Amino acid sequence: MAEKHSTTKPPEFVYLTPETFTRLDAITRARVGRAIRVCPPEEMKGNMADVDPWIGHVGFVVDGKVVSGKGVGIIRLANQINVEMFKVASRPEMDWAAIPPLMIYDFLIWHEIGHVVMGHMKWCDDYPWNHMDKKSIFLAKAEMERRADRYAWGVLFPYQFLPKKKNPEISLKDLDKFAKKYRKFFEQPERSFEPLSCAPGDAVLTCHRENGIPWAEPVTRRLKFFKAMGSGLSSLFTALAAEGNGGSQDVPLTGIEDLTFEPVTGVYQVAFNG
Repeated sequence: MAEKHSTTKPPEFVYLTPETFTRLDAITRARVGRAIRVCPPEEMKGNMADVDPWIGHVGFVVDGKVVSGKGVGIIRLANQINVEMFKVASRPEMDWAAIPPLMIYDFLIWHEIGHVVMGHMKWCDDYPWNHMDKKSIFLAKAEMERRADRYAWGVLFPYQFLPKKKNPEISLKDLDKFAKKYRKFFEQPERSFEPLSCAPGDAVLTCHRENGIPWAEPVTRRLKFFKAMGSGLSSLFTALAAEGNGGSQDVPLTGIEDLTFEPVTGVYQVAFNG
């Protein structure tokens, strides 16, 4: 009897690489004064990214030494994303399947930035619907998600129509009615924030500095391999960019003026020219 082979396609993942992390972390620090904390999926409890309600601690470099810093806001980000789960995520309006896999991490970060600049986190305790029925609370959260989706799409694809789900899990008629009723809570001016330092090695989260960044296993394996081979970090990203399946297909780093990196622990310093 002929052996049967499974036709089940293995899940596809995109992995957070040091280059992607460094780029997106600089964006969140400059835009909303928050640092990105990288987390394994099991710590995210089903989320791919979120605005952490807890305050993280960072240390600052003074005269070449790390000194006690301050508490800062955090955006948590999973170190790997199941592409299929991302595509079929339950959304009130937008179809996430329209996001190219290579843009998933960018979209997630800008989605969370949208929540922050629109004040969704600050207002959570003050929203009037917190004292209403469960349907109102559900609609409030759905409207926040809809606006954050629109914000991220507008940043990344400013000249394209928002891709909408054919069969949304929520009544858009009810959602539009609710959003109109509480328009003054949703349509507020964007908030501005004091930027967080992006200087090499400065304002690094204490958890990252002391314990290293918890990269996904495929990324860690490749980092160790290239370290053993004596290659620079730029070679790693060039290889990942050319590789079809094993990791996030990021573009290589360019314009590097000075770079020191301990890939196993995740302690890094990058300086760009120009």
